[in-house]
Amino acid sequence: MAANRFELLATWYLRFNGYFTTADFTVHPDFRNRPGGTDADIIAVRFPHSVENQRRFSFQRDTTLIRSDRIDFLICEVKSRRCDLNQNSWRNRERRNVEYTVRWMGFERDDTRIHEIADEVYRFGARDLLEEEICIRFVCFGSESNPELSSALPGVQQILHEHVIGYLKDRFSTECYQITRDNWDEDIIEFAELCKTRSIPELLAWAREEDVQRRQPVEQQIRQRAYELYLQRQSGDELADWLQAESEIRSTKSG
Repeated sequence: MAANRFELLATWYLRFNGYFTTADFTVHPDFRNRPGGTDADIIAVRFPHSVENQRRFSFQRDTTLIRSDRIDFLICEVKSRRCDLNQNSWRNRERRNVEYTVRWMGFERDDTRIHEIADEVYRFGARDLLEEEICIRFVCFGSESNPELSSALPGVQQILHEHVIGYLKDRFSTECYQITRDNWDEDIIEFAELCKTRSIPELLAWAREEDVQRRQPVEQQIRQRAYELYLQRQSGDELADWLQAESEIRSTKSG
């Protein structure tokens, strides 16, 4: 499950563009040899002949993202603010996190070759294997672009949340919104409904709202929820409202 709404929306953006995704991918450290370990918000792969072939709707793929001539492996980081890659994890060669991920992806098994591929990813942000028609690259999602990252790693694609939400809004604004989504995550169901009536800035605010709420102290969240319960009832027991709010918030945290 995505850690926040921005990660959720990035995952669905990739999904609608033909990528198979794994969220919250864990890189386990090799304690015997060196420090390591981290996580990627999303890793993804798309195969070059992927199409969504059906007659009822006309779904467009995002040509600014996809590589239609090769198998495209992505290591994705999702930031609520500026696009970036963590300096001490994905940009630190000594931790060998890219090598771990390449082995997990499984398109290469020779260790020497894996190190060569990873070295280019650390140095440039991407590696094209022309003969194999494979690419592995970093993609960063964020609220604004990062010129320093572009200068240091020009192969990293930076995608703004505004772009992702605009694409998803177009997708959810087709007739496909009538299809039952009972098996979808509650947040993406809500987002799909909001796409019918909300503007892109309003949808961005919706995504940020959850991110801000996540960072609020627990007591502040309980107080806010208790006040909402009070307004709903227009009367009642303040202590009961507080206890119910506390139960709701803390169960969400533990879940």
